[in-house]
Amino acid sequence: MRLTQLQYFIRVAELGSINAASRDLHVTQPAISTAIRSLEEELGVHLFSRSHQRMELTDAGVLFYGRVRDALRILNDAQDELQGYAAGQETIRFGIPPMIGLMYVPAIVRKFYLEHPEIRVKLTEANTRELSQMLNSRELDFALMIGQSPYSTGFERRILLETSYSFYVGPDNPLSSADMVTLDELAEVPLILFDTGLYLNRYISQAFEQRTKRPTVAFASSQINSVKKYVQQSSGGTFLIRECVHPEDELAEVATEITPEISIIAAWLKGTSLSSSARTLLHFLQKQYSESTSN
Repeated sequence: MRLTQLQYFIRVAELGSINAASRDLHVTQPAISTAIRSLEEELGVHLFSRSHQRMELTDAGVLFYGRVRDALRILNDAQDELQGYAAGQETIRFGIPPMIGLMYVPAIVRKFYLEHPEIRVKLTEANTRELSQMLNSRELDFALMIGQSPYSTGFERRILLETSYSFYVGPDNPLSSADMVTLDELAEVPLILFDTGLYLNRYISQAFEQRTKRPTVAFASSQINSVKKYVQQSSGGTFLIRECVHPEDELAEVATEITPEISIIAAWLKGTSLSSSARTLLHFLQKQYSESTSN
């Protein structure tokens, strides 16, 4: 079992096709196909169910993916820490959920590095439950989370942003010109949601508790770009944090009877103190998020 095989397996699992993984890794499709086939033969199980449209993980593949992803993350962290040590840099291990990760974070980290080149930031993207586990096991120094998530409790926290979810449909959807979508109308819309969006999904379920009609989740993904693309090209709709939607997404915001309000927080292990470098990054994040809401 070789490291390259595991890396190829992870990218195919995350992107859903050998073609997409080939473009992302700049490796030929036959090389990736051969590596995965050899890996399956060595393990004695099928990791993927193959179709013309998509490579889907089998049950064995899902189990293997979780273990390999965690192992590669540990290896990457060790490599980054040693490189930072050799360069005289302190490394901050900083976690972000998929949706929040698009809210200014890449640009903020680039600006932070320009001002603090002596501090290295290692970004880890994972859902809130996984981030919670990594904080508790001290794999992360701190992380951004949705404050209302049940997995964000029990940590030290600082609120960075108060915002809300809005409802979006594609530009050709008949609802795109509606003034208001009622709950009964919303129940008729196929919903495209995050499969890790525990707080939002519970909020929607509670909103429909006393009604005979219930919404249908037509598609769920952990990738925000997949959710946006599906909404653009279908009759479905989705709830997204306002700051995650941009003009180039070509999504129409429509008012609904439910507008889940949330807070974006920085969280770290209770009873511990952030390092000087981590505090520097936290203060930088607070400043940047504050400026974003005043513009």
